[in-house]
Amino acid sequence: NKLMGNLILLVGGDDNNWKIQHNVLHHTYTNMHELDEDIDTAIFLRFSPNEKRLGMHKFQHLYAWFFYGLMTMLWSTTKDFQQLFRYRKKGLTQQLKSSFSSLFIRLVMSKVAYYSFTLVIPLIFIPLPWWQIVFGYLVMHFLCGLILAMIFQPAHVSKNTEFVNPSENETVENTWAVHQMLTTTNFAPDSKLFSWFVGGLNYQVEHHLFPTICHVHYKKVAEIVKKTAEEFNIPYHSFPTFRAALLNHAGMLKQLGKA
Repeated sequence: NKLMGNLILLVGGDDNNWKIQHNVLHHTYTNMHELDEDIDTAIFLRFSPNEKRLGMHKFQHLYAWFFYGLMTMLWSTTKDFQQLFRYRKKGLTQQLKSSFSSLFIRLVMSKVAYYSFTLVIPLIFIPLPWWQIVFGYLVMHFLCGLILAMIFQPAHVSKNTEFVNPSENETVENTWAVHQMLTTTNFAPDSKLFSWFVGGLNYQVEHHLFPTICHVHYKKVAEIVKKTAEEFNIPYHSFPTFRAALLNHAGMLKQLGKA
């Protein structure tokens, strides 16, 4: 698992930062104001009703998709360095059981390796004009970022999920498991091909409740979770298709952009 986790290097990311941002913050404080970095992003995107609304957000349902395409591009350039220093300040890097200097050196080396095999080596050895190689690199990143964002965002930023603003003493009303049910939604659960393509991430509810279970079991686990949710009168959010989830997400972006 650790070796496979390191493959995030192939899209310019850092596995240590990902462990904190995704595995710790997002999976613990899903849709929580100022705690879940997946909804606490750039100022020109408003993913939560608890975030301050600006005039530009009126059009975010139109321009958000362009910025989604920049996601992995930011990973490969500035984001990882910003995150590493921010997590050190918050004391979160201590969970990685490595010194900050070793984490920083490893991050720099990974970026050198990444740019070497994605840009430097192709520019030297591939007999194509440099601008074609750079253009291909940019297209690759844009498609990668867009696809990833289109999988991640509809699972939480939708009209049927809840957004939580912790109280002054940093507490929330529900237990962790119930909180995950209220803030997460599935999509296209009956499409085997789509589920394979996204690595089971269309079963976001099960992914959040049981992150240590292999995704190939999510479909059968989902039947148990749904039945149990009905038994205890807890919402179980699911869209029948990926298209329906995307349209709902776009509608939520438009709703969040309104005054």
